[in-house]
Amino acid sequence: MSTPPLPREQFLVISALGANPMELTNVLCRAANENRCAVVSTRLTRHGECSSLVLEVTGSWDAWARMETTLPGLAKKHASTANVVRSEALETRPQALPYVAYVSAAFRPDILNELCQFFIDHRVELESLTCDTY
Repeated sequence: MSTPPLPREQFLVISALGANPMELTNVLCRAANENRCAVVSTRLTRHGECSSLVLEVTGSWDAWARMETTLPGLAKKHASTANVVRSEALETRPQALPYVAYVSAAFRPDILNELCQFFIDHRVELESLTCDTY
């Protein structure tokens, strides 16, 4: 007798923009908790006067529905924007070592495009990318 396949773990990926980074994080993490969703990962960055927060949350389908319904009201109340996308876990990858690339170069507006194209040409997948200008 075969066992039924395990359900694939699914997530909501929420991206939000607002002026106050800690308020943005607090409001969305509290909303996830109140709607019985668990925060799996977060990324918070500041870009001038604007802050960007990306949350990955998991939960049951009804918890997702409540979370999705809650977001527009929270965004309006806290003068921010929020977008949500449903996602699944990445397929398991073969064992591999991650690459870390540090690049120091004179500023050119097209440097990031060239770096991305290099990684694409060599089939290197990026998990995270940070670019700052000094």
